[in-house]
Amino acid sequence: MKSTFLFFSVLLASFERATSYNYLVFCPLYAHSHHKFLAKIADTLTDAGHNVTFLAPIILRKYENVKYLDSTKELIYVQPDKDLEALGVSADYSMFWTEDASIFAMVPAIKGFMSMFHKIYENFKNDLSLLDELKERKYDAMVFEMLCPTAIPIAEYLGIRTLLPTLSMTHHPMMSRWIGEPASPAVLPSMISPFGDDMNFGERLSNTLGDVFFNIFMNPQPMYSYKYPYGEVDLKAASIRAPFLFMNANPYLDYPRPLLTKTVLIGGISVNTTHIREEKLPEKYNEILNERKKTVLISFGSMIFSKDMPDTYKKTIVRVVESFPDVTFIWKYESEDVRFAKNLNNLYFSKWVPQTALLADKRLSAFVTHAGLGSVTELSYMGKPAILIPIFADQLRNAKTLSRHKGSITLDKRDLNEFEKLRGAVDSILNVQSYKDHAETLGHQLEIFCPLFAHSHHKYLAKIADTLSEAGHNVTFLAPIIVREYEKVKYLEKTTDIIYIQPDEELEKLGESADYSRFWHEEFGVFSMIPAVQKFYKMFFKVYENIKNDLSVLDELKGRQYDAMIFESLSFCAHPIGEYLGIKAMFPSFSMTHFSDLLKAIGEPSSTSFLPSTVSPFGDRMTFNERLMNTIGDFTFSNIIRPPTMTSFTDHNSIIDTDERESRAPFVFVNSNPFLDFPRPTLTKTVPIGGISVNVTAMREEVLPAEYDEVLDRRAKNALISFGSMMQSKDMPADYKKNIVEVMRSFPDVTFIWKYESKDVSFADGLNNVYFAKWVPQTALLADPRLSAFITHAGLGSVNELSYMGKPAILIPIFADQPRNAKMLARHNGSIALNKKDLADFDKLRGAVDSILNVDSYRENARALGQQLENPPISPRDLLVKHAEFGAQFGELPSLDPYYRKMSFFTFFLIDIIAFLFFCLIAVIASFVYSIHVVRRLLRRFYCYFLVAMLVYTLLDPST
Repeated sequence: MKSTFLFFSVLLASFERATSYNYLVFCPLYAHSHHKFLAKIADTLTDAGHNVTFLAPIILRKYENVKYLDSTKELIYVQPDKDLEALGVSADYSMFWTEDASIFAMVPAIKGFMSMFHKIYENFKNDLSLLDELKERKYDAMVFEMLCPTAIPIAEYLGIRTLLPTLSMTHHPMMSRWIGEPASPAVLPSMISPFGDDMNFGERLSNTLGDVFFNIFMNPQPMYSYKYPYGEVDLKAASIRAPFLFMNANPYLDYPRPLLTKTVLIGGISVNTTHIREEKLPEKYNEILNERKKTVLISFGSMIFSKDMPDTYKKTIVRVVESFPDVTFIWKYESEDVRFAKNLNNLYFSKWVPQTALLADKRLSAFVTHAGLGSVTELSYMGKPAILIPIFADQLRNAKTLSRHKGSITLDKRDLNEFEKLRGAVDSILNVQSYKDHAETLGHQLEIFCPLFAHSHHKYLAKIADTLSEAGHNVTFLAPIIVREYEKVKYLEKTTDIIYIQPDEELEKLGESADYSRFWHEEFGVFSMIPAVQKFYKMFFKVYENIKNDLSVLDELKGRQYDAMIFESLSFCAHPIGEYLGIKAMFPSFSMTHFSDLLKAIGEPSSTSFLPSTVSPFGDRMTFNERLMNTIGDFTFSNIIRPPTMTSFTDHNSIIDTDERESRAPFVFVNSNPFLDFPRPTLTKTVPIGGISVNVTAMREEVLPAEYDEVLDRRAKNALISFGSMMQSKDMPADYKKNIVEVMRSFPDVTFIWKYESKDVSFADGLNNVYFAKWVPQTALLADPRLSAFITHAGLGSVNELSYMGKPAILIPIFADQPRNAKMLARHNGSIALNKKDLADFDKLRGAVDSILNVDSYRENARALGQQLENPPISPRDLLVKHAEFGAQFGELPSLDPYYRKMSFFTFFLIDIIAFLFFCLIAVIASFVYSIHVVRRLLRRFYCYFLVAMLVYTLLDPST
């Protein structure tokens, strides 16, 4: 049911909020599992109150009478012509029982599908009457399977503005390539690959070539618009413009892989566990299940029939069944001719079986299946052990996907000819307890670890703590003090269990020695933060040493039996604390958008060619020099600037490997919002909760102090100036201050509110349109419609707040992640980014202020971004709570740990494969050149022999 919620939530984000929308679901009838998947999407939307039309061009008539829809009532069948019907009937998959099912063997079947879909396109083109009728419905969106690109010219003809491609399989390499998602053939099995993620050289070579060939053969034939001037439809461009792509993959079941935000995994949407468990089993099957203590279901799906398998396979299965007299077998068999199994009283044949009801029944012990994705998903949700015998298409990949979770056994279809192998698998799946074991549900509490060293970091972790407290969990906020001034600040509202750990003199001095005012003067670059990071590490190591020298607090906490611990990844001292307390689920988090060191630990690609590192001053469109600096900086922070070595609190000889421990984290929380941040591929275990500290409702309800209410009423336009809590305006160079004053003087009709931390404001004498304050109610001001713009340092907290409130801004970053944040927000065209040196340039600064106040596009774009952030598919709060609860319940999730994290640079980037193919190419070219050389020599020799022969003949010829 979680998948259904995710799908519906994401669909809502494709539009502005309204009561209901009109959806057209396009589903050619040619394969059972595909129809079932799209029908469930249609019903989900209908159940949510939307108007849904299910448009189903018929290819195979047998599916016309199958009831796929429950709540969706508007079903339109499009009858096939003779050619289309003949194409559908000609598809014969029984050959795959005996033939190879490699990517290359699938080419004829793929071409057959492409021919069917192109014929549908032509049929619509020849008769547009139905589409003309549907035009009046004014559909808001069209859902279709990307295997069938016919939907795109139909959508264009109907004027549908939003396309929502789906796929009833786990992923589509060509679509991934189109949208810029890494295909990763070195570690990710292609759509119909028989390999897992741990591939040898030959398998990686075959997988890579298969991926390339699949992209070639999956390219559809050209299609042209149904409207004048009938130009060619750009299928790729139309697909790329889709706001989201829905894939039938479940991240907890499938292989871990980097995904873009627009790729939404809804695997399991067709499995309604509540409905399945409530499904009533026919009495006939009830009696069968009661006959013996153990029962096994055998089914090979709806496209591949058991009746078509080779006789030798059938006989082997019968021998195996016969060898288990105390086990009942139910075999979905599509023929009444079962003479090959006569006299077997523990085997029941049936042309149809209530598969979901049987899987939900506790009396069913195991499932022998072809590993179709529908069956794999159902048995996974029902927690049934299985023997997976894939036949063709994506079944081979599905079998590998499921078996890596160690609850199933994968066999080759040829093993149906091997009695010992098949019997051994059945015996293991029935009698080895490890296949049956499932994770228990645990009560859970959560602990938050937050050293007090910087305002924005405390605010972020405090919000996480309060969110979990509001969700009904028991939360302890453990706060080692580094900077004393933060001890008095009230960060927590709902969380009441706060434990402060007082600093010793050395730690307190370290906290007080941090001076960031130098960044007002110094040039900020990728390497400027190295001394600051090293100082942070020194502080956190001192926290570690202090706790290690006095374990009394931790000894007291041991009795609370915490289920999980959330901490900022920079605070590496949390790892030995978690180990000492016996906490099974450790959740690293980060109060900035991402952290290279953390990404490296969990195996997420850093993508430095287009993704600015945490403290990079560049955007996503970088020059050569910028990419070079970005890459070097990223490498430095993730490989050279490393935390000090720590040992366990219990075993002083045991070194704490922070990278290894973070890689085992069930999830990682980052303060990034995918609708605000640069698009990048992320792993499922990376959970973006950016914006969690922004409570839009509370901000709008916040009462503005009377003095500020009066200030905002003075003039029609108002601008707020604030450079945050770490970088203070009072410390900026005098020429910056004077220039700001002159710019404000040039806007007499605008009121400026300046957060200034000193009473000495003599540099602004005589200026009556500026209001100075040591503290400002920033959130209340941003929520007030009378505030026209915000001039800020681009701290992530401020960027999030102004973005949610839809305020145009001038971003003047000073240091750390601020330059990156400025570039990130400016790309949405609702703000202007300046260099801090521009504070001394009157024309530049005045021009920016004039534009942000008077150019409507900035205000409109900022407002549009705010609406998107306020109405996400899934709120940051829900993302945090659901993932934290899931992680606390199940602990470490090895299934989310990508294998490629352990791969070398050489193998991950297929350098060995490329070198091998290059060598093969050189060898072919060399062989070709050598062959030409040999032929030329032979021809030359033959020519010489010919000349000699002619000469001899001439000399000996009597006529001459």
